[in-house]
Amino acid sequence: MYLIWSTGGTGYLVTPNRVIGFRTVAHYNLFKRIINSNQAAAQPDTFNQAEIDIINAYLNGTVPA
Repeated sequence: MYLIWSTGGTGYLVTPNRVIGFRTVAHYNLFKRIINSNQAAAQPDTFNQAEIDIINAYLNGTVPA
């Protein structure tokens, strides 16, 4: 999984199975937090239930409103 931010101002989540456009910058930044979270260095990020729901929606192929 990786993120792309285009010069046109659109973010994308790229997984082995698909490319999904982010609906908002906040959603892009949420996934950026996942990637930047460092579990191995004991510096994990914490996500609330609303954020987890957004993450799950994207990973299941549904772009949330």
